[in-house]
Amino acid sequence: MIAWRGPVLDRGPWAAGTRAHLAGLRAAGAEVALEPLLWQRGSVLAPDQEAVLAELAHRPLDDVEVTVQHVPGRILDPYVRGRLRVAVTALPGVTPGEDWLMRLGQMDDVWVPTGAQRDALVTAGLDPSRVAVVPEPVEVPQVVPPPLAHPDLHGTVVLAVVDLARRSGWEVLLDAWCRAFGPDDDVTLVLHAFTSDGVEADPAGRALEAVTAAGHDPGLMPDVVILDEPVPVDRMAALYAAAHVVCAPGPGLGRGRDALEAMACARPVVARAGAAGTPVDWVVAEDAAGRAEPGALADALRDVHRRRDELHDLGAAARERVLALNDAPLVAARALARLADGTPRRREHSADAGLRVALYGAVTRSHSLATANRNLAAAMVRAGRVD
Repeated sequence: MIAWRGPVLDRGPWAAGTRAHLAGLRAAGAEVALEPLLWQRGSVLAPDQEAVLAELAHRPLDDVEVTVQHVPGRILDPYVRGRLRVAVTALPGVTPGEDWLMRLGQMDDVWVPTGAQRDALVTAGLDPSRVAVVPEPVEVPQVVPPPLAHPDLHGTVVLAVVDLARRSGWEVLLDAWCRAFGPDDDVTLVLHAFTSDGVEADPAGRALEAVTAAGHDPGLMPDVVILDEPVPVDRMAALYAAAHVVCAPGPGLGRGRDALEAMACARPVVARAGAAGTPVDWVVAEDAAGRAEPGALADALRDVHRRRDELHDLGAAARERVLALNDAPLVAARALARLADGTPRRREHSADAGLRVALYGAVTRSHSLATANRNLAAAMVRAGRVD
């Protein structure tokens, strides 16, 4: 059995990735259980989706062969169940930090979504045989649904899914939007704004501040529609379908999930090179922070508007690219093949260790109980008398 540990209920990219991986593994016939992590309050899933995940979460873990952790590298737990301990992660920047490398180095296998991330980990010292490229999976709808209706959308509609609590590049996009168009242009920018930290963010007020800070007059900006209510997961495809093109101006919501989901719904994408691990239609230069450069992004947006008649065909081609690389069952087959060939790392145990201990409790959080558990586990391992 495969035990999959990760967040699963919220709008964030880690939870979306967990759901897609689980869907692919179930479609492939794999026996899988879920160890859910709750990172955010509430759920964006429909009751029937929650019921499926609840069934996976209630499966016993007595015969786990593999534990897969779908979390940032710095909070990996090296002492999980199973013969194989696998990390599925994505780097937050170009160079992995020491806190990431220490935990990743304790895993039997590490999966990242792009070749560039694998190269970065190998260059930093990880064993090349234990680092693999496993593309980010997406649940590709069989039929793109009718678009989500909204009375204020007109002309060329550009959609961006932006996390106001992260480096999603939404300020850069607003700057580029005001550079590219004026109030009389037949265009609409839709911002699906949310906060992954659960803190109230006042997206409309912050958007006006960002426009002003970039030197633009809010009274002369082209139309912007802000959707600040959570869109349920089962309605996201309809939201993508309401746009002509999707823009991913920042480092991406964890492996460029917004771009991949858009392409799965037959929408072309404007993004940085490599943002999604799959080619996009408009590639824009980026700044030192990994966000799209405003001038280059403005040029791309103007080109999108000029080529509006071509967008349908470009979107169909984008969907085919995702089906060929990122479709969840296809990724699951690749992952299962990797697991079948996996071998555990050699784990050092003291020859006179007479006691095997399983420590149950929080270990990856920042509170005092988790700190105590980490210190206790580390002390027992260092002592060498306990396995």
